[in-house]
Amino acid sequence: MRVERDVVLDTTSEEAWRLLTDPDELATWLGTPIALDLEPGGVAAYIEPDGRVRHAVVEQVTPGERLSFVWWSPGDDLASRVVFELTEVEDGVKVAVSETHASTAGATIRLSAGAIWDDRLFDLERRCLERQFVLV
Repeated sequence: MRVERDVVLDTTSEEAWRLLTDPDELATWLGTPIALDLEPGGVAAYIEPDGRVRHAVVEQVTPGERLSFVWWSPGDDLASRVVFELTEVEDGVKVAVSETHASTAGATIRLSAGAIWDDRLFDLERRCLERQFVLV
């Protein structure tokens, strides 16, 4: 199962990358990092807003362009691959995210995961806008 979402941020590629990789920024929209090694093979862990911990192994890092990792929650049998891709567009930077689950479960998981990414990207866009007001 694969879920894909995207959002266009009114910012530069450098700022969008910072929103995806800076621990303080991540805490505002994805989860609070408790470990974050952004190198291929590096490990990461996040505490999500609901208190759930997710562990991750970084697969690919192309600064300003692409970040991918595999993550899971302890006790879950399912891991999923998350890929962020940044593309400069006329109105700013498009941040596309895809999450591919190892599960073949039905639409219930897809709807749930899709709604979660909708919320996360909304929070990412809100954080981008907040930063613009702070930086001005």
